[in-house]
Amino acid sequence: MFEAIINYSGNAPVDNNNIDAGFCQRTAPNGKKYTYTMSQPYGSADWMPVKQILTDKADSVKVHITTTAPSKVASQGKLKKETNVTGGKIRYEWESNYPIAYYLISFAVGEYSTYTLNANVAGKVVPIVNYLYDNASITANQANLNQTKLT
Repeated sequence: MFEAIINYSGNAPVDNNNIDAGFCQRTAPNGKKYTYTMSQPYGSADWMPVKQILTDKADSVKVHITTTAPSKVASQGKLKKETNVTGGKIRYEWESNYPIAYYLISFAVGEYSTYTLNANVAGKVVPIVNYLYDNASITANQANLNQTKLT
């Protein structure tokens, strides 16, 4: 088995003019700023080191991001750890152990409200965590979100 750990830091170029830009910052309907990635299929190199071969998949992914509270980070897989760090910051550690194409690795950072549903999949309870702009978004979309419930 071969394992490579790549740490990447720096300032990604921000392109707010294209819907498919790799790294974006926008103002949401609630007036707050959000940062997110939209990398399909070639924008990943804007924000992380990547081998851009469309048929290649990573067998797993870990996304660790530190942000200023009260912002939250959403990404693939399961939120494994949330750690308070100095300066009013929080480190979010997401992990997924399923094959994933490089251009589907993503994250979103902002002052989200969360709405969690539980699905029963093969006898196991699986949480479905929705990250929404604010509580008004939850209320407005609750009926649609509840359709994702599996029993």
